[in-house]
Amino acid sequence: MGECMESNIVVTGKKLLSGEVNISGSKNCALCLIAGALLIEEEVKINNVPDIEDIRQFIKILNYLNVETNFENNVLRINANNLEIKDLLTETITSFRASYYLLGALLNKVDNLKISKFGGCNFVKRPINYHRDLFRHLGIESLEKEEYYEFNRSEFKYDDYTLAYPSFGASVNALLYAVSANKEIRIHNLTSEIEFVQFVMFLVSMGANISLINDMAIIRPSKLHGGEFNNIPDRIETGTFMLMGPIICERIKINNICPIHNKSLLDLFSLLDIK
Repeated sequence: MGECMESNIVVTGKKLLSGEVNISGSKNCALCLIAGALLIEEEVKINNVPDIEDIRQFIKILNYLNVETNFENNVLRINANNLEIKDLLTETITSFRASYYLLGALLNKVDNLKISKFGGCNFVKRPINYHRDLFRHLGIESLEKEEYYEFNRSEFKYDDYTLAYPSFGASVNALLYAVSANKEIRIHNLTSEIEFVQFVMFLVSMGANISLINDMAIIRPSKLHGGEFNNIPDRIETGTFMLMGPIICERIKINNICPIHNKSLLDLFSLLDIK
């Protein structure tokens, strides 16, 4: 992406738009899938990955950990066979929020890990207390320093944990950790968001033994293998263009969507007789 040279944007209204758009792959789902690929010692191919800054930054972290990657035409290939775990005290970690998925992906492989504080949007305070509580109950203590967190393996642990809140990020970290723990673990009060369900399907397609029952997952020991997985379209981007249609568009065609992921909005359009 090029640098923005203008400090202002001028919008001229009172003109109906018309055209065709292709929806990108889901960012939130793709970031989970990339983290999941770190658990696998064979090549993983992920299709429909959006070419955006968060994805590029995550790839940069993977390369720092000696993970082989190739990203072309929205297809990302990852091979973590030579994964080299080291402390992640880098600015790249602070550039986006989902870098905290590295905790779930890596903490079963080391006794100690230092990692910079996670970045992302700062419109509200965004602590990682749900993640730290999760890991503490599963046997990983953590210390918060001024600029980083330190995680250390502990003897005190449970194999059954209920999230205090069905946080999307904590749900992803819970599964990443449990799948690589080599024992049976039960996690309750997980999120039900579509991207999380897709993440579970990805892990299962790669050999993970996961039983998802309502908001609970039972994760049993398994041997993961490489493979190919299709990322879903971004439902937030889809919804944005769908709302543009009746408001400012004469006609708009939206490609690469999964209608059921935006069912509530489509149902509303039906009630309002919007075609």
